[in-house]
Amino acid sequence: MRKQVLDQILNDQTARYQRYDWDSNRLAEWRDIGIGGTLIVEGVSSMRQELGKYWDFAIWVDAPYEIRLRRGVDRDGEQMRSQWTDLWMPEEAEYVKAHRPEGRADFIADGTKPFSV
Repeated sequence: MRKQVLDQILNDQTARYQRYDWDSNRLAEWRDIGIGGTLIVEGVSSMRQELGKYWDFAIWVDAPYEIRLRRGVDRDGEQMRSQWTDLWMPEEAEYVKAHRPEGRADFIADGTKPFSV
């Protein structure tokens, strides 16, 4: 993130990153990010402490374990439940404990309710 995107943008250069394809579990095509405009970075670990200084505004979406698990299994299928319970969610819990993103967020959204703009 820092090397491919942030360092480039901060130096007024076009950035390139390789999209991750979750369905095939591998890196996919390269994408360009032009100079100027608004960059939205999404992802649970995008508020890591070493990245926080780059964000003008940070949003943390808060939802209980049960809801997050249900949504993940609904999206990925029951065959992926153990991936969620044994890998993803324990890693997410460690990240939240170590980096405390909710304490550094400018806005905390209630992830249990529908959101519209």
